[in-house]
Amino acid sequence: MSNDVREPEERRLAILKGIGQNLDILDIASQLGVNKCLIRSDLRYMRHKKDSELKQAYEDRFARILANKRSLTKIRNERIRLMIGMTIEEKNFENVVNFYRSELMKILESKNEELGIKGLSQSVRKIFEKNEIIDWRTNNHLISPKARAYLFRVKLVRELWF
Repeated sequence: MSNDVREPEERRLAILKGIGQNLDILDIASQLGVNKCLIRSDLRYMRHKKDSELKQAYEDRFARILANKRSLTKIRNERIRLMIGMTIEEKNFENVVNFYRSELMKILESKNEELGIKGLSQSVRKIFEKNEIIDWRTNNHLISPKARAYLFRVKLVRELWF
């Protein structure tokens, strides 16, 4: 049990290094050869003392994890873009517009778009806002120029073919 009496500063540095390597408490404890309860108590003490290096280690760890997720998302998006020729967001936009085409055409043909949009259920409005089909940043809700252009393009194609 001579390993339990390691200097607290040595354990502190090992904990910071372990957090930097994305290790959990059990892995850090096994590296040091001490009980995980000792590492937990050291972490609790460091948090209580508001250790700036511990805070920075956690922030760096979070930033690395976030950067890794973003890079994986970029790879996935690029793979999908190569397969279907558009990004996931563009495909979602087209799918939602096509699904709600009849409601959107009624809103476009109505005299007051804002009243037509307010007549929709709240869940549909949230879907439209999320997919940028309606402009929700302005005080009055209107169909976005992007959705309007897509709907007219689809309408013209349908008229030409049928």
